[in-house]
Amino acid sequence: MAEFIKNLRLVKNIDLSSNKLRGDILTDALDLSNNHLFGRIPSSLSEVHRLSLLDVSNDNFSWKIPIGTQLQSFDAVVYMRNTELCGAPLLKKCRGEETSSDGTEEGGEYGVEDKFISDGYFISLGLGFVVGLLGVCGTLLVNKSMRNLCFKLLNDARDWIYVRTRIYKLKILKTIKF
Repeated sequence: MAEFIKNLRLVKNIDLSSNKLRGDILTDALDLSNNHLFGRIPSSLSEVHRLSLLDVSNDNFSWKIPIGTQLQSFDAVVYMRNTELCGAPLLKKCRGEETSSDGTEEGGEYGVEDKFISDGYFISLGLGFVVGLLGVCGTLLVNKSMRNLCFKLLNDARDWIYVRTRIYKLKILKTIKF
């Protein structure tokens, strides 16, 4: 028995294929409760669509519960006594995770892997804006013909707007008088 427990720590995958198993599988269940499992719950588990029962209680799982229709549909009891586990359906929010006024969750430090927008996104957005602005302003400062063309276009646009405004103003005044 001791050797079995020692070797069980080395198990990474369980493959039951080609075992000539027969019969109906009425419920597709996974019970990993009351073990000494730790780390993250694999995100691939959220892709299992026919999982009717899950129990990972009384383990040492941590981090955020992966987002998936299956894993959020289970009762919070199946995740109990995993003190470092957070996210829906648990009431414990992950660090940096807030709820907005419309009730949706906004990603924080733990939610970055599931969200499109992260700190890197905002940094690259800011850098892109600065580089683009410097590119335009630098071109206008260095290239005199481009600077003259830009100012001519701005002056032409201002004149066009002024003329159109005056024409519409006159039309409106004529319609009001008659």
